[in-house]
Amino acid sequence: MKTITPTPEEMESRICRYGDLVSVKEQYAESKGIPMEAYAAVAANETFVMMAPDGMKSATGEAPPVIGGDGGEVFTVNMVRCPPGDHPLLHAHHTTCETFMCLNGRFAIKWGDQGEHEIFLDPYDMIAVPPKVVRNFTNVSDEVAHLLVFIQGDRDKFQDVDMRPEDGEMIADKFGQDVFDKLSAAGLRFTAGLDG
Repeated sequence: MKTITPTPEEMESRICRYGDLVSVKEQYAESKGIPMEAYAAVAANETFVMMAPDGMKSATGEAPPVIGGDGGEVFTVNMVRCPPGDHPLLHAHHTTCETFMCLNGRFAIKWGDQGEHEIFLDPYDMIAVPPKVVRNFTNVSDEVAHLLVFIQGDRDKFQDVDMRPEDGEMIADKFGQDVFDKLSAAGLRFTAGLDG
């Protein structure tokens, strides 16, 4: 079977350079007018979308620097960098599967509607969380730690992040209704655990 030899320029478009990444919270601040502190209260301190299929955006709407992940099932590759104690809000992905792999440090993975269950990931440990499960992760080490995050699912169902209503109220109280409305308009929901 015939092979191909991409040019160096073509291969460069398939590389994600860590030093060039812009965090999701910075993208939200610039494109949606959502303060970085408000986004960091909802998600990990810094999330970097690294790869997704052509035309796909992350669960929260950002485009990746590398096009890929469509060799079969559709998935995105993301990395989070968390200072000690950092974590996103408890949240569910209703249609996508989320897989965490600890790169350094140590992470607590909590799940259940109130985060009542917990396990720990050490470097290179991985856990796959199924859809509809409320979950989060916390850097429980004393260093800045990194977590590789794969999100897999149907191409048209990636914007499925849903947080708990009480956390939506906290965001509105802390940052104002305008910021809550902007987060909602950006595709984040605060209905996890509600019927309907």
